[in-house]
Amino acid sequence: VAKELSLSEVHIIGHSLGAHVAGFTSKAFNGQIDRITGLDPAGPLFNDVPDEDRLNPTNADFVDLWHNKNVGHLDFWPNDGYGQPDCLTHVCSHGLAVELYMASIDPDNTKAKARACENYSRYKEGTCNVKCVAEAKFAIMGEDAQLSKQYKGKTLGLKYYLTTTRSHPYF
Repeated sequence: VAKELSLSEVHIIGHSLGAHVAGFTSKAFNGQIDRITGLDPAGPLFNDVPDEDRLNPTNADFVDLWHNKNVGHLDFWPNDGYGQPDCLTHVCSHGLAVELYMASIDPDNTKAKARACENYSRYKEGTCNVKCVAEAKFAIMGEDAQLSKQYKGKTLGLKYYLTTTRSHPYF
C-alpha cells in the first residue's frame, strides 16, 4: 500500500560529499524538504563556489551543519571544528562527525549543548559576548537541533561551540 510522504516530514543527513548531495536533492524539490543535517560537508571544490552550487540555508526549511564554514541556519564547531580529541589525521576528525551524530541520537546520552561565541578561544575562556537574542545563545547539536528551528532567522552567521570528550558518550 503506497503512502504519501509529506516533504515537511523529511530529514536528510549527509556526511562529506553526501551533505552537498542532500542539498542538491532538496533543490530538486524546490527546497521544500524540512531539514538537512550536514556532517562535515566536503570542502574541496565547494569552499569557494556560489551558494547554488553547494549546500546552503535555502536548500531546506532548516539546515544544521557540523564543523565547517558557516553556511547553515545553525553551525556547530565541536572542539573548534578542526583537530578532534585523539585524532591525529584529518580523516579521523572528518569521520568523527558521524560518531558524534550517532551519540546525539542515544536517548541515554547527555544533550550536546553548544554556545554561540565569537571564536573558540573566547568560548574556552567563558567570555562570549555575541550580540543575539537570548533564545539563540545556546543550541543543541545533533538530532535535537530542531529545537532551535524556531530561531533560525536569528542564528544565521553565528558559530556554536562545544567541547566533546575523547570517546563515547562524547558530551
